[in-house]
Amino acid sequence: MLELQQLLESILPLDAAAMDAAKKRQAELAKPPGSLGRLEELSVQVAGITGRVYNPIWHTHLLVFAADNGVVEEGVSSAPKSVTWQQTVNLTRAKTGASVLCRHFGCGITVCDVGVDTDCTDPAVLDRKIARGTQNIARGPAMERAQAIKALEIGAEVARQTPAELLGVGEMGIGNTTTSAAVLAVMLGADPETVTGRGGGITEAAFQKKKEVIRTSIALNQPDPADVVDVLAKVGGFDLCAMCGAFLGAAATRRPVVVDGFISAVAALCACRLCPQVRGYLIPSHASYEVGYQLAMDAMGMQPMLMLGMRLGEGSGCPLAFAVVKAACAVLQEMATFAQAGIQDDYLAEIRQGDAFTVKGKLILVCGQNNSGKSCYAEVLAAKMGTPPVYIATMIPCTEENRLRIQKHIRQRAGLRFRTQECPYQLGDVCVEDGSSVLLEDVSNLLANAMFEKGQRPEAVLADILALQERCGPLTAVTIAHLRPDGYDAETAAYINSLNDLNKQLWDKADAVVEMCAGSPCLRKGEIPDVD
Repeated sequence: MLELQQLLESILPLDAAAMDAAKKRQAELAKPPGSLGRLEELSVQVAGITGRVYNPIWHTHLLVFAADNGVVEEGVSSAPKSVTWQQTVNLTRAKTGASVLCRHFGCGITVCDVGVDTDCTDPAVLDRKIARGTQNIARGPAMERAQAIKALEIGAEVARQTPAELLGVGEMGIGNTTTSAAVLAVMLGADPETVTGRGGGITEAAFQKKKEVIRTSIALNQPDPADVVDVLAKVGGFDLCAMCGAFLGAAATRRPVVVDGFISAVAALCACRLCPQVRGYLIPSHASYEVGYQLAMDAMGMQPMLMLGMRLGEGSGCPLAFAVVKAACAVLQEMATFAQAGIQDDYLAEIRQGDAFTVKGKLILVCGQNNSGKSCYAEVLAAKMGTPPVYIATMIPCTEENRLRIQKHIRQRAGLRFRTQECPYQLGDVCVEDGSSVLLEDVSNLLANAMFEKGQRPEAVLADILALQERCGPLTAVTIAHLRPDGYDAETAAYINSLNDLNKQLWDKADAVVEMCAGSPCLRKGEIPDVD
């Protein structure tokens, strides 16, 4: 078994030459450029992972890691702890959602016990038990650091020893949406309110209790967000650790690995934080209904392939994604080129040139009244102009109304592959790659935070926005327009006047301006790409 540090050092970047060769073949296939969408992207990604252009996928395999979580003692789950072991066994007998899908699609499945609170008695379950469940995170750390490392190494070893061209990672463990939300809150520096969902279904009282337990657990254990192992050990679970290890193990053996739903996404994020190279090996499956899922996806700059409203867990999204990945690889290998099909492709030259639309270094202003659809439009526009785009969130969740708006925006941008950065004040603190498409959501919040929280003048906010524009590719800035100061107190009226002045300056400096009128975009200045 490889030790954790050896494992991390063995993970290599994707093969750029193989990806270029795959892109070249995609351009030669007898089809309009980009007409197979995500299938084209997937085939190129798999080429980068394996180092080969052609990747027939004969064997797919789902890895499910099972464990109990001591936090169940706090009443955060509707199901009793005994369900973990019952469903662990049922997974091996094609009696659960994930295992039925595996059987239907001809996928292998391994169910591994890393911490179920029951003596392992079923030979179909792989026994790698570390302990009989974790400790209650509301009373202390979930596990010792050595146990977390052991779980990571076990998950990696199970993945490394599984003979398949394509892997997926799932879980089984009552209470693990609580531990996953706690880990995610720490990793993102987010309020538990914004990352916690209802899991398998709980009452409103239990839901409020769940969020409070997560908040208490983080405050009590003080996990270090810069130390992934510390976070997993203090507020995570054996299942989450082993899943994280499985993602590392797949990457170490240069094989693509599918991310399931919320819990799997949190484990994948932990793997990426341990080794950023892992990101290139991950393939997301479906968009989980859990609110924290999209935040984890945003943090990794990933977009789910399937929008099915699923939230079962178990790895149930993986067999569905396996079929898509297999199709992507088959098309790249088996489809005829223009030459093989006897078709002259000269007619595509102009189309290919047109696809090269760029707005690098430009400022695009999207404005409108409240509830005009400006944010939704800007999100699609920014996502179209760069992959993955960066979403700068400026709202401070200090009221229930603000929290609801944040959750609305999270759902709204689901599937657009944004990498979210919270930045209520200083845009200079935002980390963006050169040429990245950036969405600033929004100017009105940024100005309010600067004036009322930091005592800054509007001129400083404008300077920050323009400085950000110089560092990124296209910058799409959203702002509220046409506010009137009449009827407000002096402080609020001063803010509205400052916002109107700032909007005018941004309008003047913008390369393009879109105003939302009655829910429809109206181009007021410059040029932008079409938004479908």
